[in-house]
Amino acid sequence: MNIKDIAAMAGVSAATVSKVINKKDKEISSETRNKVLDIAKKYNYAPYANVLNHKNAKSYIIAVIIDKKNRDTDMILYNIEKYISEAGYSLILTTIKEEKVEQARSAEILCSKNVEAAIILADNVDTAYIEKELMKKDISVIAFGNKNENKLKIPGLLCGMENAGYKLTKHLLGKGHHNIACILGKNDEAIKKGYIKALYEQKFVYDPMNIYQEEVLYGDLKNWLSMDCTAILCNNTKTAVRLYKYLSDKGMLVPEDISILCARDSEYAEIIEPPLTALKISWDEIAAFLVRKTINAIENVKDNTSTKTDLFFSVIERKSTATPPAYKRGQKIVVVGSMNMDVTISLPRIPVDGENMTASSVSLIPGGKGANQAVGVAKLGGDAYALGCLGNDAAAKEIYNSLIANNVRTEGIVFDNSLDTGKAYINVAANGNSTIVIYRGANNKLKRAQIYSKAHLFDGAKYCLLSTEIPEDAVAYTIAICEKKQVKVIVKPAGINSFSKELIKKVKFFIPSRKELALLLPGQATVEKKAQRLFDIGAENVIITLGADGCYLKNKEYSRFFPAAKVHAVDTTGGADAFVSTLAVYLSEGMNIIKAIGFASYSAGICVAGYGVQPVLPQRSALNMYKDDIDLKFKAEI
Repeated sequence: MNIKDIAAMAGVSAATVSKVINKKDKEISSETRNKVLDIAKKYNYAPYANVLNHKNAKSYIIAVIIDKKNRDTDMILYNIEKYISEAGYSLILTTIKEEKVEQARSAEILCSKNVEAAIILADNVDTAYIEKELMKKDISVIAFGNKNENKLKIPGLLCGMENAGYKLTKHLLGKGHHNIACILGKNDEAIKKGYIKALYEQKFVYDPMNIYQEEVLYGDLKNWLSMDCTAILCNNTKTAVRLYKYLSDKGMLVPEDISILCARDSEYAEIIEPPLTALKISWDEIAAFLVRKTINAIENVKDNTSTKTDLFFSVIERKSTATPPAYKRGQKIVVVGSMNMDVTISLPRIPVDGENMTASSVSLIPGGKGANQAVGVAKLGGDAYALGCLGNDAAAKEIYNSLIANNVRTEGIVFDNSLDTGKAYINVAANGNSTIVIYRGANNKLKRAQIYSKAHLFDGAKYCLLSTEIPEDAVAYTIAICEKKQVKVIVKPAGINSFSKELIKKVKFFIPSRKELALLLPGQATVEKKAQRLFDIGAENVIITLGADGCYLKNKEYSRFFPAAKVHAVDTTGGADAFVSTLAVYLSEGMNIIKAIGFASYSAGICVAGYGVQPVLPQRSALNMYKDDIDLKFKAEI
């Protein structure tokens, strides 16, 4: 087979064939060009040696570059070879190393072979150097993986095993798991990267202590299992089988006690008991995608296919995953209160009357005491149920999605068409002090009737967190429902100057700030005397939050001040919400009141050290870092 033969079969001149073969075919119609290329591929045409040495010659050779650490190579390589062959091309396989000198040598060899494109399957090796060298020679480079996504911006399928870790972690978060552990191999960094991405995306703090190498299964998991992990993401079926055995030996059930899922599906995943939830990766479709994209690049065919598609990855739900068990989900806590869009304005200082001032930044963040406290409870592992009212606008959707993302149960939320979602306009000074102007909006639609219709949500709850930026009848009826269902009530008296003496007697904890206390009980009396008055009226426990000065507790056992966590405050807006939600979670778990106040105080400190509220409400792992300090400073001494 030579150029004249191809010309005769295509019905064109030998010169036309030569132009197509040597990529000098700009003036030749696509129909003619494709006809010539199809015949050349069909008969496996190879140019003569003098043509082979020409940099623009057609060789119909595609290089596939792999790294020996990539355990998924075997899954995809067979299919790539199949599709390359079907397209009339040949394949050269080469293994890449990290060293530049080795990559330069490989690039030189591939250029000498006159390869027309390279498909890179090397997620564990930085291949930027060889990519750059090949592209200098006008050799198309297509990538599968994540290693160099932000370097040369080469086309390809930029997902790889990172997408596996991401999708599986999101799957577990969607089931209500907060504390997710990973058992990975040495070459599973991409899975870990996807796991971290999913956590951060839903505002969960990544804890490196939750990552374990698969060798841990040969040792003792005692310390690991003492953590409140509710799910484990493992790298492959072999690891999952070992994990099943270990958990069985410890008397733990899958998924009743702990959920297991796997980043790579296999035929064994359906056989083990219970069948293993795993990620199915369509290697055949991935191979077809990469080869199609490669040949389109070689043959100058326009290709608008997305390079970030995840259509080739799907979670196969079997029986090894479930919602977290009740004893690990935390106690049920119902939160009734306001839901606002916080408009936070950063200023040098709080403006005075008549002053004009320029803001350094403005941000819109989901907030409101009800929403904030619900998120605070859920982030600490409590089983949080939110009751509130939103408008039917963009702000409502953003607040609702934030609650969902933070694993708050939202059955108690209703949407109202007559009023916009509430707003809170927050001025934050450089020293962290803040002032707030509230537009209640749809919060005013939270009425007794809605609480009545959602009364079943209070069943089995340990505590109800109740803030008063909602109508009085909703506050009163919530307390009545809690009394009937034996749910302890914690009241945050925000934005009011009076509170019913009859209702205060039914409250377990009454927690005003210093400013809220001044509204409720005007006058020059000390914090201690005002707390005593509230206690005398009938409040069982009174806690006055004092910002940087800590807090004061008054009940029948204690009349005591407690210190605040020593932090540099940048935004004090959410400190009280962090304090209240943390107090409720730790009390619901049986912790004594002094120690619970300690954790609540440090939670508030962590919160005010960052901007906004919900994004900086702490998780349990963050609070646990201060356990020694809390044990030292908050002792149950009368």
